[in-house]
Amino acid sequence: MILGSTFTALFQNFTTTSTQVDESQNIIIDPNNNVSEIHPEGDFYYTNELPDSIGNSYFVGTFTNTSGSDLLMPKFTVTLFNEDGSTIGSSDGYGEKNLITNNESVIFEVLWSKIPKYHHYEISVTATTHEGDLNRPDLILKSIELKKIKNKGTSLTGKIQNQGTSISNFTRIKCLIIGSDNLVSDYGTVVLEKEDFLPKETQKFSFEFYRTNEFPTLYYCETDGMNKETGAN
Repeated sequence: MILGSTFTALFQNFTTTSTQVDESQNIIIDPNNNVSEIHPEGDFYYTNELPDSIGNSYFVGTFTNTSGSDLLMPKFTVTLFNEDGSTIGSSDGYGEKNLITNNESVIFEVLWSKIPKYHHYEISVTATTHEGDLNRPDLILKSIELKKIKNKGTSLTGKIQNQGTSISNFTRIKCLIIGSDNLVSDYGTVVLEKEDFLPKETQKFSFEFYRTNEFPTLYYCETDGMNKETGAN
């Protein structure tokens, strides 16, 4: 767990250490709509680099917003460094949810294409503050279970319910599984095939994870969608 808005990881012989780097805020006031662009304070959990088979890497984890404000479109920037502290470059990605309330968590994913050799990396967060109605579906996840897939990996199953009064569109679930080292060992996203997820409706979902044979010690799942527009045709 890292306090602050910047996460630093140092890789040596495939081990990870982390330190608190920066908790400052740089606020720019927008006179038109009274919102601010900030480097929000928050906590990082389970953050890990997951390479693929073609030389790319995905930096994945969760960020808990403790800034005191609701955040719109949090952007996560991964910067790579040489051992002497010089910058190699950076890449950006976004949270799985577009709107994050205070004390709410979000999964993030940042792609680094053809990743070069590096000594350590930092993850920083920027976002715009949000004021007003959240205007999002009231979705909950429940009955989540993990099971070992013999000689293959792990399955995760569960149910999602729309407990609100609006139809949800573009409904999706994203899950992380976390290993004994407290880092993400695999992740995935499921989008409901049915476009209109009706109020009070419940659907099942499932994931299969094959990146590791280690049975996870934890999981983290979240869901998001959009309220269906009901304007006149």
